[in-house]
Amino acid sequence: MGWWMTMKNKKLWKFMLILLMSTVLLIPAPAVSAVGQKPAEWENQERAANTDGFEIENGVLKKYTGKAEHVEIPGTVTSIGDLAFSECENLKSVVIPGTVKSIGNSAFYGCETLTDVVLSEGVESIGSFVFYASGIKSVAIPGSLKKVTDSAFMACKSLKRVTMAKGVKELGSAVFNGCSSLEDVEIAETVTVIGSKAFSSCTSLKSITIPKGVRTIGNIAFQMCTKKETYEYLIRVAKQPKKYVLTDVLLETLSIIAYKQPVTKLEVEKIRGVKSDHAVNIIWCASAGGWTRRGNRFCSGLRRNS
Repeated sequence: MGWWMTMKNKKLWKFMLILLMSTVLLIPAPAVSAVGQKPAEWENQERAANTDGFEIENGVLKKYTGKAEHVEIPGTVTSIGDLAFSECENLKSVVIPGTVKSIGNSAFYGCETLTDVVLSEGVESIGSFVFYASGIKSVAIPGSLKKVTDSAFMACKSLKRVTMAKGVKELGSAVFNGCSSLEDVEIAETVTVIGSKAFSSCTSLKSITIPKGVRTIGNIAFQMCTKKETYEYLIRVAKQPKKYVLTDVLLETLSIIAYKQPVTKLEVEKIRGVKSDHAVNIIWCASAGGWTRRGNRFCSGLRRNS
């Protein structure tokens, strides 16, 4: 009798367990791929909303055709293609997440209404002319971006402030060229190279500190960065007579002219054995009237004793 009751209880429990499982399976539940993730249908809805106007192919944002004023690049994007946002008429702000590793050439070229840009830590490279002639007012460059590429922010006439995080190493040629409103720049202490024309024509630049680690500053990197208040002083300095240094070449040429006078340039070159155009011209310009010419011959006020 006891064993029969035990078997009966087991069958009852087994029946109740099967009934409970079938009930649970009949209740609809949102599809969750992993713990803490949103339901799949929610993700699909958000993806449809976030990618409106984005043409994305294999993680590359090829083109943005939307009309939104404020845009956040989807997290699925790893690269922004060339000219992707160029001349977007309505774009006012854009957030570029750290999942984006590279931004192509001229990606935001000519976006005049674009005033705010967020470059997140993680962006590793940007192309030439990427924000050319855009309306950006300030920009913070992340440390993950080792080189700010040539002409990246060229002609951004509304740009007033630039900061750089530790990690940036190189500023390319003409990177801020023509940013006439630029007043404040914080160059990262890790920067070692400032390219040619990097800050050329930044006429509003008040002050800038060059880090100790900078080893190279390109030609005319700060050309035309002078305040208007100092124009007259610089003009006076520029008009001062040049000071010539008497080098070995000049001294040798001068000795030949003094000893052989009157003498032609060809005769000087024959004695020296090399071309002497530069040396003769410097001596003539520096003489300030102390030398005279007889035809094509040079002579001084000194006379050589026979």
